[in-house]
Amino acid sequence: MMDKICIFSDNEADDDSCPPPKRQHRGSNITDEELVRAVKAYERGTKTPVTQSSGGSPGGDDPRWEKTTPHHNIQSGRKVRKVIDLGTDRELSIVEGVHGDVVLELRRFSVDGKKVLNFVQMNQKNYLELRSVIQDDCSEGVRSHLQKIMEGQEVHQKWHLGSNLYVSVDSPYKCVQIREWNQTPSGRCLATRIGISLSPSSFKKLCSIDVDMDKLIPELCDTTRCAFSPDHQNMLGALACGFCNPNGYLNY
Repeated sequence: MMDKICIFSDNEADDDSCPPPKRQHRGSNITDEELVRAVKAYERGTKTPVTQSSGGSPGGDDPRWEKTTPHHNIQSGRKVRKVIDLGTDRELSIVEGVHGDVVLELRRFSVDGKKVLNFVQMNQKNYLELRSVIQDDCSEGVRSHLQKIMEGQEVHQKWHLGSNLYVSVDSPYKCVQIREWNQTPSGRCLATRIGISLSPSSFKKLCSIDVDMDKLIPELCDTTRCAFSPDHQNMLGALACGFCNPNGYLNY
């Protein structure tokens, strides 16, 4: 039985009682105080309220400073290929990275849709691992275990998606969690705050769009599951892999 989820404490408090010093950044006319206000405005999806300095607006032609809707407020330099609403304030964004990679971002928003409460990212290999355990023909996959919880059975199960990412179902919670887990020095694995829970309806929607993923992400056709790689045909190759064994591969 896996450990009960222990969420790490959040020390990132938004404290405006101690404003940053008015120090100018090298090569610009923006002070720390102005930058903080600009970042907060950007996170809210509004136009930056930074006062214009002698050098012009801080953002210039940078798209980060343009007004965007909260649900498309993705990091600058990355192209949003598709945004799919999963219901219950969850959405899946397919984003192109600056190096040509594709990232799938699951996000949970506040009720008003203005603040991201939780998120988790998957790369192409992570998604292939997730696909292998959510398909209909997987008798011991996520769907069957979620159904057991809905029927009142006790379930404690998680599946490794590569790196430190896991998908899990854990009684008595009637949901599916996709979350990063970290290993403590004592060897115990604990769930972190980086993750998201999906209600049965949101999870069902995620499963239903899997048939279209190869069209939305053609790169998946050229991606191979790590377990099927040539260097994983023996146990030593898998143990030395940072994707399959992220907390112990340096020992091999």
